[in-house]
Amino acid sequence: MSVHFLQKLIFVSALPVTALFGQSFSFIPADTILTDSIGSEIIFNTTVTNISSSPLTMAFVRKENTLPGPWSSSLCFDVCFAPFVDSIATTPAYGSSPLAPSQSREFSVHVFTPSVAGTASIRVLAKDALNPSDSLTVSFVAIASTTSAGFLPETPFQYRLEQNYPNPWNPNTTISYTLPERGSVLLTLHDILGRRVATLVNAQQEAGHHAVELDGTSLSSGTYIYLLETGAFRASRKMVLMR
Repeated sequence: MSVHFLQKLIFVSALPVTALFGQSFSFIPADTILTDSIGSEIIFNTTVTNISSSPLTMAFVRKENTLPGPWSSSLCFDVCFAPFVDSIATTPAYGSSPLAPSQSREFSVHVFTPSVAGTASIRVLAKDALNPSDSLTVSFVAIASTTSAGFLPETPFQYRLEQNYPNPWNPNTTISYTLPERGSVLLTLHDILGRRVATLVNAQQEAGHHAVELDGTSLSSGTYIYLLETGAFRASRKMVLMR
């Protein structure tokens, strides 16, 4: 298996946001406005929690997708979908499952910004699929621009392990993560039984945004887990290789 490594710094500007509540769920974006450099992947992460006493099937519909020419955006919940998919749900048909009472999981919008500077406006409707009147709408704004000479990016303020993209994938996918400070990084790939099948990164790395391209040509179809360990931080996510 060949593993290719790409690395770049990320420039992030965010405004504080507040939690949003429906009747049966809460929707808490980490950010609704983000700024980065041209060529970056801008990711809006949101925590969705079932605040009802019954299992909850959520649906997410992209109601607006205003993007500069070559840009694209994708919706993710448990798995990430192609840019042309505007509606997803927490059902087996979408590689997901309903949220149990009090359970929290992550929904995200990924914006890809190749070639040109610009601003994207993406509006998402989140709703209880069995009670469509229980819904709310959130707008996300992504800005990508060139950086002026002598400008130094701020250090990212927290550790973060992103969902790989695309997911499901075949044969290549990208794993991204953010480090707030320099440190020893171990990124490993495991099968569903927990057995390590590959070491993707084992090195000292600088603060910033990092990305690893994984070539799964030699791997079998199935569910895998990638694990990031650095300092006291430890996080993992699932990925699905689908032939």
